Amino acid sequence: MPRELPQDHFCPWREEAEELKERLTSLEAKMATLERHVFGRRTEKLPTVASELRGDADTTAAQAEAAKKKRRERAARKAEQAPAREIRHAVPAEERCCPACGGEDLRPLGKGRASVLFEHIPARFERQVHVQEVLACTCGKGVVTAPPPPRVVDRGEYGPGFIAHVAHVEVRGRHAAAPAGPAGGEKRRAHESQHA
Repeated sequence: MPRELPQDHFCPWREEAEELKERLTSLEAKMATLERHVFGRRTEKLPTVASELRGDADTTAAQAEAAKKKRRERAARKAEQAPAREIRHAVPAEERCCPACGGEDLRPLGKGRASVLFEHIPARFERQVHVQEVLACTCGKGVVTAPPPPRVVDRGEYGPGFIAHVAHVEVRGRHAAAPAGPAGGEKRRAHESQHA
């Protein structure tokens, strides 16, 4: 707590402090007037800006989460509606031996390992379910699995035909938007060189 100076003491700091105190009082009064104007009477006071921002963030996050859930549900429905074709992958003959004992007496182990790949078949898309054969040795120690289908991207769900189709549609869409006509040919070439 600042100590009080005697009334007969005079210095430039005291004069400045008193001026600042008067200015502060004036500014506080103006600020109270503005707050009443903006926020209304104390009984009608609106929530603080900080609490409103926190509330908006919570509702925005909830809305984003709900939209994400809805997109996932729609994608799952579309995936189930897509025509499916099962493609079986057998363990190659040269790999049909137990990695533990070297024995060749292998039997199927379950239904196999399934993975889903969406592929573009001209004029339609199909959902391909690739089932890799899984064999177990009678020794009980070794398991052999057929190799998975080749993928463009590790753990990706889209096959090379699907990705090529999307790329083709994107490129075709960009070129269709390029200007045509006598001067358009030069503009189109410039456009193509920029996106090449």
